[in-house]
Amino acid sequence: MKNVGIDIYNDHPYTVDRLKKNLANWGITLSKDEVEILLNFTINVTAANELSRRPKALKYLSENIDSYLEIIEKKFLPAELITFDAIILFARKILKNHPGILEFYKAFFPVIIVDEFQDTNILQWALLQDIAGRQDQSKNNLFIFGDRFQKIYDFIGAMDGVIDLQNKLQNG
Repeated sequence: MKNVGIDIYNDHPYTVDRLKKNLANWGITLSKDEVEILLNFTINVTAANELSRRPKALKYLSENIDSYLEIIEKKFLPAELITFDAIILFARKILKNHPGILEFYKAFFPVIIVDEFQDTNILQWALLQDIAGRQDQSKNNLFIFGDRFQKIYDFIGAMDGVIDLQNKLQNG
């Protein structure tokens, strides 16, 4: 399986043309609606980085996650391709649908350390919450390192204030 790393993260006029060209090179044909879902999903992952745009972006993502994953399953996986976002979303789906697997990883990783946390996007953060979440909130098992002034991954949705958000969650 190859991680395509589709470069459609910027909302530029040529993005749709670039996506169509890449898909054609990979032998994947999508309808106009499917292209729109892929682009809008990725744009909203990026939009979720800004506090002011986050609520609307999260609403879009939650309403369209199944459509996005269906396109990946039906069109990308048969071609042995997958996007980075889809890897994270499928991992979350597995953990949600198979609680035994989630509990295994929670036990296997009693402590999770994340470096460069300032570059975490909304999907990565949600996966971390799934794995690091504990019944006993008094036990901190997620340790983050980052510098909010070194955030360089805005173009893939690195969240504004993610360090402060995580600290607030951990400290009540």
